[in-house]
Amino acid sequence: MTKQNSDDDGVVSSSSSVSLLWKNVTVDIDKETTEPCLTDVTGCARASRVLALMGPSGSGKSTLLTVLSGRPLPELLTLNTNELRIELNGQKVVDRRELLEKCAYVDQREDLGALIQSISVREHLVFQVMPNCL
Repeated sequence: MTKQNSDDDGVVSSSSSVSLLWKNVTVDIDKETTEPCLTDVTGCARASRVLALMGPSGSGKSTLLTVLSGRPLPELLTLNTNELRIELNGQKVVDRRELLEKCAYVDQREDLGALIQSISVREHLVFQVMPNCL
């Protein structure tokens, strides 16, 4: 994963490369449900490589990305940190807020509707980083 910076002209440039490793990511759904949302998910994203995260609707793709980006989980979900290990460039992440500085992903934007099919990747990213522009 590479965090991108945008200058005043809107030109996106790559800053430092980041490799991300995760082990035993487990996310539980509220206390009354016995089945977790994610169980012991392990993987890695290497710098300068494309990683595809695929699965059916409801399989936990967005939840995993939320954990790996350091964003807060929705209220009904709880991250189980007992066996969790996340590393940035080989260094263990102690505070998930570290991830907010280095990792990001583009959310699905339902509010863009039909527009999403006609805009470029660059325009999509601009809409994503400026959520109040619509």
